[in-house]
Amino acid sequence: MIKVKAETALTAENLIEWYKIWYADYERINANYEMLINKQRLKMPFAKKMVLTSAAATLGDGMTISAPEKLEATAQATFDEIQNLWKKQTIINHDAGIIKYGCTCGRSYELCYMSDDAINPIPKVAKIKATNAFVVFDDTVENNSLYGVCFDTYYKTENTIQEKYIKFYIYDLLNKYEYEVKSSFLDGKTLTLPMISLDNPEPHNMGRMPLTEIHNNEEEQGDFEQVIDLIKDRSTIHDTNLKDFKRIAKNYMAGRNLKFTGKTKEEKAQGLDDAGSNQFIEYETDSDNTNDGAYILSKSENYSSITEFGKDVDSKIYDLSMIPDLSSQEFAGNLTGVALDLKLLPFKQMIKTKEPELEKAIRRRIKMYMHALVIKEPTKYAEFDAAECTIKFNRNWTKNIVEIVQVMQGLKALGTVSDKTITNELPDIDYEDEKVQIAIEQEEKAKNQSPDPNNTGIEEVNSILRGMQEAEAGNANVNTN
Repeated sequence: MIKVKAETALTAENLIEWYKIWYADYERINANYEMLINKQRLKMPFAKKMVLTSAAATLGDGMTISAPEKLEATAQATFDEIQNLWKKQTIINHDAGIIKYGCTCGRSYELCYMSDDAINPIPKVAKIKATNAFVVFDDTVENNSLYGVCFDTYYKTENTIQEKYIKFYIYDLLNKYEYEVKSSFLDGKTLTLPMISLDNPEPHNMGRMPLTEIHNNEEEQGDFEQVIDLIKDRSTIHDTNLKDFKRIAKNYMAGRNLKFTGKTKEEKAQGLDDAGSNQFIEYETDSDNTNDGAYILSKSENYSSITEFGKDVDSKIYDLSMIPDLSSQEFAGNLTGVALDLKLLPFKQMIKTKEPELEKAIRRRIKMYMHALVIKEPTKYAEFDAAECTIKFNRNWTKNIVEIVQVMQGLKALGTVSDKTITNELPDIDYEDEKVQIAIEQEEKAKNQSPDPNNTGIEEVNSILRGMQEAEAGNANVNTN
């Protein structure tokens, strides 16, 4: 995290100084990203699997965002329009990318901007790699973001010489600026830098600095970063195992009092390697010793120790990173609910620590979308308090339903546990609350069907009187006839 005084101005000298501070951490960030894409072509690319496992658990089934209660009509229209824009922009895919970058590089970046549609510009978001951006914060306890910087490099030919340039896009509270400088100016030897033009700024209409820095954890590290050396060691073990496996043979040609051809040590070593690969030894000797000769030697190799050592390294990789190996037989061997909870406890806690940063980033995104919409159509939209929005992460952790049902049946048979305690053991379902709601509805229905308490008995008396009158009329008719 780059921190400066809150009153620090945007100058070319300050920008280059911030870039140098960021660049000091570039190798670490880029090494993490190269592990993700397996640029080194490791035989055992653990990093991608670990990132996908962690990112999938962090995102889960997505996030549910609820508006604050009792919003005015225009504020509710703003919230609904933000939700509609996110749906059209498939924001869940964007969030997945942001989380993936964070799990890899330790931090990720999100840029809010207005689309370039001349007729109907709308707020949108883009994810920026940690190798191409940084944010400058003030040194207060609030860590307010002062400047956001995105950049890229390119080459330009000048007088038949290719010069490397860096193009900066700088954002502050209100505006966007562009700045271009030769890469050679970053060596600290150049005394004069081109000025940053602040005369013709381009407003971004986001109401705050639009580049958001999202930390993966307090250390700003990738989820696999602390076990990179183990991952490389595991790939070496696997590669060695395969190379040796190619040289397994039940029979080898062996020789006595022989010399490998070759004048130098390297040539003889190459002869030895060829002999091992082709299962025979080619030799020559100037000796007339009758003991010289060759014969067949039976040989067998056991690589179980190498395999077991590799499995031990695998276990350490997942254990130290706190990311479970879901394909491991050791993980799936014990499926009791208690065992699963204990095995997943460190992983769940690690995922839980990511939530505050993600919530803060989402609320910040809501505020920027809201501000852009209000600026665009102030009569149609109005602002609301984004801090009052409810953000819920939907995660369906694995549950052993069969085991839960068996436990419920056992508790029911005991007869000493309430129905509420039993039914609430079901995952993500609260049947007791549903039962109470049904009882309330039935009670209300019964009240609506009951007679008015002020007229109790009147309707019954009237019914009896009508019956008596009908009977008397019937008797009169009989007597008349």
